[in-house]
This record gives sequence, structure tokens and C-alpha cells, in this order.
Amino acid sequence: MSLFLPLLLAALPSPQSELGDPLQAERLAVDVEFLADDVLQGRASASWGGHAAARFLATRFQQIGLQPVGDDWLHAFSVKPLMLDLDATYLQLEDHRFSAGRAFIPHPSAPEGKASGPLVFAGFGMSAKELDVKGAIVLIERYEAGAQMGRPLAMRARLRNKVQHLQEQGALAVLVADSPQSPDLPQLPNLPRDPIADGASYWPSLSPLQRILEFELTKPEVRKKYTEMNLTQSEAVALLFLEMQNHAPLGVTIPVAYVSRSVAEQLHPWKMVSLQVKHRWQTQSTAFNVVGMLTGKDPLLAEQLVVIAAHYDHLGMNDAGAIWNGADDNASGVAALLGLAEFFMMEEHRPQRSMVFVAFSGEESGLLGAFAFLKQRTVAVEDIVLMMNFEMIGRLEEQQFGLIGSRSAEGLEDLVHALPLPLPWSMHENHEVFFDRSDQAPFHQIGVPTLLFTGGEHEDYHRSSDTAEKIDYAGMEVIVRFAAELLHEVDRQKKKLTPRDYLNMQSIIFGEAPKQRGLSPLPFHQYLDY
Repeated sequence: MSLFLPLLLAALPSPQSELGDPLQAERLAVDVEFLADDVLQGRASASWGGHAAARFLATRFQQIGLQPVGDDWLHAFSVKPLMLDLDATYLQLEDHRFSAGRAFIPHPSAPEGKASGPLVFAGFGMSAKELDVKGAIVLIERYEAGAQMGRPLAMRARLRNKVQHLQEQGALAVLVADSPQSPDLPQLPNLPRDPIADGASYWPSLSPLQRILEFELTKPEVRKKYTEMNLTQSEAVALLFLEMQNHAPLGVTIPVAYVSRSVAEQLHPWKMVSLQVKHRWQTQSTAFNVVGMLTGKDPLLAEQLVVIAAHYDHLGMNDAGAIWNGADDNASGVAALLGLAEFFMMEEHRPQRSMVFVAFSGEESGLLGAFAFLKQRTVAVEDIVLMMNFEMIGRLEEQQFGLIGSRSAEGLEDLVHALPLPLPWSMHENHEVFFDRSDQAPFHQIGVPTLLFTGGEHEDYHRSSDTAEKIDYAGMEVIVRFAAELLHEVDRQKKKLTPRDYLNMQSIIFGEAPKQRGLSPLPFHQYLDY
């Protein structure tokens, strides 16, 4: 990579003082044309071209003046599913050891690690303030008291909320078991519930879905789809498992595991419990999110965050040398991201709140970068006021664009409609189409207000013909200027936006699978949101 860095640096736009307004069409075109150039070989997430694009963007962030979040602008994540080291992963109850695989199954979103301490039972884990859990292994029940078929579950019953609170109170690890009070749930064939702990479906070495997925991928219509994305059957199966593992990110640093009811009944308060979760080493295929921070100028509001994002990965190239350049998908969105970063770095536009600029990778493989951002707790999610995403804004028909999500917060739709558009431009607000197919979806699922700017699909979508000369740069400028004005309006609001679950993606109905992108039809209890 270091040998390629001089080429990247040579391709960087000149400083803004020489080129003027960073939102001009000509400025946006510079970044689109570089990212969609053949030299980056289609920017597949873990490829040489994808890594080169990440380095380019990190250099651009640094040049613009953004600060890294953590030690670097680059935040690594794997594009391979986690595998358990079954020999080294266990739960120890005095002289009885349970290996991973049946009665004890780690949560795939929690980290590996080792913990030992007295057991504390915390009921449903929703009132842990009354308990001293510091230095303890905590056993909690799933769901909430009085859960009934067909009734919504409270947001605080979500597992991420329970575990984050227990971690803040000093818990070393969390074990999760079904409540004996829970009503019986319908099962799918060949997926027995007891004595197997919940969560087995998410681990390739344990999952009964392995053969089911492999069979599904032999169907001609499915094979055509993953072949068009330059994937083999084994790569497609691996990505499906990784997408499953990245759902329901906990954002915690302590081990979390499910145990069967039979094991839970053997756990006694204040008895010593030990557990270890270890992932199997494998040749890693690493991708990078690129993250930069602009600190707000108001000391009282600077801790609040506005996340501005676009994914930079695309589909790479095939063995025959055909390159999927991804000019619209999504070099166009990344150009908007970079233009807005330069714009808000100018003193006259500097916001009150802090802004976090994120170029995601792995979007084409199941929103992997967005889920990794949340799973790794790159920033404090509770501090995010708004997540604004740009996806395919370079191919615009009839001088209109789409804005999705304006109903995701109280009053946000009014702010949007109060802003004028230059004639004859118009904006359409389809509040569902594409919503779960881009990086804002995981943020909305956990209660963050989100907006998506998009031009929608076209005849070159996911084809090697998506090239830079077809981009409507003047139209991109209209969208980016409108987004900049909208961000100014949000920044002028002293109160944080109040989230609204207008698509009912956060309203979990007991007994029904949550509304999530891409997961196979698992039985309700196998979803790891709770």
C-alpha cells in the first residue's frame, strides 16, 4: 500500500483556498472521478483497491482538517464471519464444564474474553440499580415480565440496553436464559429449542442453517444474483452468516452468552462461575471504515453528534478483468461527504454540535461497516442527534431526488419542507423504499433519527457500466447544497431531535420476528435483539 500512496496524494484536490466553494459541481466531480477510476479496481471491501480507497479517504480527511476518532482515521473490521474455538470456549460451574455448542452459546456481537466471579441473578435485567453486580457474572432472563404473544416489547427490554447498563454497573459478563414464565413459541422444523441454548444459528460450525443456505444458493435465480456480485457460493454463504452475526449489535466490551434453561437451573446465586469465549483464528479479510471528527464550537452542544455518512465500497472486478467502477454507487455519495466536510470546516459554517464523517465499507455485503461502527461503539450512540446518509445521488431523472426518513424524528419533516429548492427541482419522499438497504437502517433500528438522500436505481445499477461520465454533477450540487442547509437548520435547534419509529422497526412484537434486513426466517426466539 505504501508504494501506491504517492499516486493517491498526487490525485488529491488542491486546498479549498485555491478551488473555492467545496460544494461546486466541479469540486464534487474530482472525487467521483478518482474513486470510480479503473486504478481502484472497483473498490471491493477487502481488496487492494478497497484498501487503497480507504487510505485515500483517510488522507483526504486529514487534509480537510478532521480529527481521527480514536488513534486513527481507519477502523478495521472483518468481512469474514466469526468462528468459535470450540475447545477453548466454555462455561464452568464448580466441577461441571459446559462446552460451546448446545447448552452454552456466546452472542456473536460480544467480544471474546475470560471472566470469573460470583453469580448474581438480576431477573429481567431492567432494574439492576437495586443490585450490586460489580465484579459479578450476571444471569438475566430474556424479554420482560408479562410478555405475551402479539404484544409489543418495551425498548428497555432489548438486550443491548440491558447489557450496556449492567456493564456500566461493573458486571464482568452476562448470561441470558429464557424465562420459565415465557409462553411457548412456535418452532420451525429441525430447529429444536431445548436443551440447545438460543443463538446457535449464528455460528457456522453450529448452525442448522448451513445446509439450508447452501441449498438455497443452488437455485438459478439466486446463483445469478451472487454471480453478478462476483461471489462464489462459499463466499455468499460466509457473507450471509456475517450479515446475521452483525445484526443486533450490543456495543459492549464484556462477554455475553445464552444458556439453556437446564443450565440456568443449575446456576445458584453467589456461587463462583467462570467462562471463556475465544474465537478461532483464521486468515482475516479486513475492511476499513474511515472516520473523522469536526468538534462543534458550542461547549454546551459539542458533545452531541451529527453523523454524516456514505459507503465507498463497490463490487470489485471479475477474473475476466471487468471492473464495477461504482461511480453512482457510491462514489457520488462519498463526494458529497467530502464536500460537506470541507464546507463545515470553514469558520463561517462551523456547526454548534460536533459532526462525525464516516465513509463506510462493506455496505454491498450487508451493511457490514455500519453494523461494525455500532458494534465497536466507535462513538457513543446515545449522543447521536441525527444520522444523514448519501447513497447513489449522481443519476437524477426529471430533476428530482429522494429523501427518506424525514418522519424519523419529531419536527424533522417540518424542517425539511421549510427549505426551498431551486426551480424546477423537486423532492419525493417515499418513506420506505430502499430504507433497509443502506447504512442508515441499523441506526434507525436502535432509535437514531436518520435521513437518506438518493436518486434511486437505474439501468447501470450494479453493472460495470456505472461510470463517471454518466454522473449528473450539477444535480449532485443541488442535493448537497440542500443537505448543507438542512444540517444548518438541525444545528440551530437547541433541543435534540426526538426519535420516532415511523416504520415500526423498533416495535418488537412478542412471537414475531423483528423487521430486519436480510436474515433468514428464523423462529422468533433465535433473533438476538433481546
